[in-house]
Amino acid sequence: MFFILSVVATIGLVIIGALLFAVQAFNTSNQTPKAIADGAIYISAFLLTILITIAVILPALLMLQPTRLWHVLRAEKLAVTPRQRFRGKGNCLVNESSRSQRIVC
Repeated sequence: MFFILSVVATIGLVIIGALLFAVQAFNTSNQTPKAIADGAIYISAFLLTILITIAVILPALLMLQPTRLWHVLRAEKLAVTPRQRFRGKGNCLVNESSRSQRIVC
């Protein structure tokens, strides 16, 4: 369903861009179909450059492993240090009933 909506939105964007590019041709009524075709080509090329940019950036972002980073930072926050164990705070319970985990001592 998402892909169908994405395709429909892209087609609509190309059509609107082509018509906006040809607004002056509508006013002068001079070579209107040619101006619409040129607008569609220019907008399609623009969308292709955006798509290529996204295709390069997204894998680079995934190489950063954001989910693993989230888990590491979470584990670091919940870790009990030797000093905390010595002070008697090592027997803390982690309350996982809520959405955010809280340490209950």
